[in-house]
Amino acid sequence: MRAGPLSDNRVISLLNRYFVPVYTSNQDSGPQGRGAPEETAEHVRIYREAMQAPCGAGAVFVFILNPAGQVMDGLGVSQASQGNTLAERLEGVVHKLHTDPGAPVVKPAPQARPPHHDADSLVLHVTTRAGRKTFPWGAFPAENWIVLSRTESGNLIPAGEVKVGTSWTVEEALAGKLLRNFYPQMEETGTNDDRSRIEKASLRATVVSVSAPGVQVRLDGVLRMKRSFYARHDDDNYVEATLIGLLEFAAGSRRITDLELVTEKASYGAGNPEEFGAALSTLSQDTLHTLEPAPRP
Repeated sequence: MRAGPLSDNRVISLLNRYFVPVYTSNQDSGPQGRGAPEETAEHVRIYREAMQAPCGAGAVFVFILNPAGQVMDGLGVSQASQGNTLAERLEGVVHKLHTDPGAPVVKPAPQARPPHHDADSLVLHVTTRAGRKTFPWGAFPAENWIVLSRTESGNLIPAGEVKVGTSWTVEEALAGKLLRNFYPQMEETGTNDDRSRIEKASLRATVVSVSAPGVQVRLDGVLRMKRSFYARHDDDNYVEATLIGLLEFAAGSRRITDLELVTEKASYGAGNPEEFGAALSTLSQDTLHTLEPAPRP
């Protein structure tokens, strides 16, 4: 949907002027969801009402409601992604309700927000992109987050004095935490199971520069990780990657000021694996602040 009708200017204009767009997932508000009971009840009500309407309903579906929450129309995602179908359905409901246009009820905001974290945590942003833009998963880059506690981030740096040429290996469990989201976009619906099984996660650190402001460290890594494309459907797909990065920390406080890590070469799959790219980076406190949701009125 994001790569299709939700990227169409006609649909965007209709949604912004005439509707209050809401999206939810079955993991959150479905019958077996983990969300608030009132949201689950509303999701189930809409689904059941749509099942009695001509439009029908489905697990992956677009429901178009009137201001009272009653189902006016709806269509499956595959149908909504064909040509101008979704725009025409939206226009039909606007015409039927004689809706007056207005400003968006909610201002556009980032969809990927950092998780809650302590002030002294190291917050890292991970992005990945499939080498081949397989629809729909590879149409856009994927985003994820890693939060290291003050203790964990401190464990990236060895105790004692360091000088140019000093080298060490990052503890394997900590390296695995940094690298376990290095995989291309794939099916993520229906389960919250952790499908990443790391067989090797290695990061070697070498000091390349020491100055009064800080210490610069080169990172070299290797990752081998089994991860099934679909949830609860085992396969022989593996991530194979080599990585390079930069770690900087303050010479006095030994606090990490920057951590960047990217794939030099990475592939995913079995038999004929496809290349992909992944990158991890530190975000400044100012940037993190802009990503935080605005307080509710």
